[in-house]
Amino acid sequence: MDDFKLLQGFGQLCIDKSIKNGVNQDFLIREIIESAHFREYPPAPSFQKSFWKWIIDSIEESNEEVDEQIYQRYMSLLPTAKDPNVHFDVASAPSSLSYTTYFIRAPKESQELLRERHFISHEDPPTLKFTLKESRMTIEQGTTGYRTWKPSLYLADWVLRHPKLCFGRVLELGCGVGLLGIVIASLQSGCNTGEEDQCALHLTDIDDGVVKTCHFNMTLPPNHLRSDQTLTWELLDWCDALPSSERREILQQRLQEIDPDVVFGADLVYDLSIVPALVHLLALLMSCVSSRPRILLTITVRRQETMDTFMSALGELNLRADIIELPPFHETVFAHQVDAVDKDVTIKLIEVLKQ
Repeated sequence: MDDFKLLQGFGQLCIDKSIKNGVNQDFLIREIIESAHFREYPPAPSFQKSFWKWIIDSIEESNEEVDEQIYQRYMSLLPTAKDPNVHFDVASAPSSLSYTTYFIRAPKESQELLRERHFISHEDPPTLKFTLKESRMTIEQGTTGYRTWKPSLYLADWVLRHPKLCFGRVLELGCGVGLLGIVIASLQSGCNTGEEDQCALHLTDIDDGVVKTCHFNMTLPPNHLRSDQTLTWELLDWCDALPSSERREILQQRLQEIDPDVVFGADLVYDLSIVPALVHLLALLMSCVSSRPRILLTITVRRQETMDTFMSALGELNLRADIIELPPFHETVFAHQVDAVDKDVTIKLIEVLKQ
């Protein structure tokens, strides 16, 4: 089997059963079972159980002897006998959030930048690693924000191939648990002397728990972000941008303070009901911010009606959307991230401009 793909799969809670040709047991023991990182930031136990069961089955199918350490790890994940006097309380059920560790091959466009700040190894090809606490559930605690969706992966890949876009003041709308934020902050950490004072990253979301999780993730020790970087996390309600909102002036003032050079957002156009608020926010950014920021969004086309409504609403406020061509997903650095929920959806990258 491909050792690196196995490591990617374990870290990112994906079992790629297309991987064949034997299991390097010594590699698994060294890089996973004995790993201090995975002891501190383990994937969900339910996934680990499935992963090690698959590994054991694969070894046995090859008529090889399974190493005792692999058997022990699998057995340690099996449930123990339950006390019949203890009843399960749904209200006290633990969150389904667990750690995901991403191992990606950094594209050539950002390798030198990331290597200067020791974000990637000197091996060939160089690998960027970062860790998030996130959910695999579609909805967690009443929101979709605790999960990393395919549009975020697409946008993170695009940013890694255009790193200089991050050399400035960046605002992210709908930051979620922070995958794109970590990628941008890693690139900003590589700013040259003289550019560092101009680099800033402002991450926003409407859900307080999501914002706190994003902050938690981006400040995790294994993500190695610099303590002197300008990073902020804050709540942002798009409805404040509506003309009828009493908080519109406050929001306008805050956007002027941030003064972003570029605005990123992934999977923001997910429902018809949020289109008016989102479009008014984009219009406010284009009109009240002196830098006239570039606005780049990845959009999932779930329903054509929603997409058409969004495009029409942009036009009503004298905005337009230019589509930027994206590569097939299998050509991105996240190609191994297979998820049945949004595996086959269409993703578009658009730039919002004044008409």
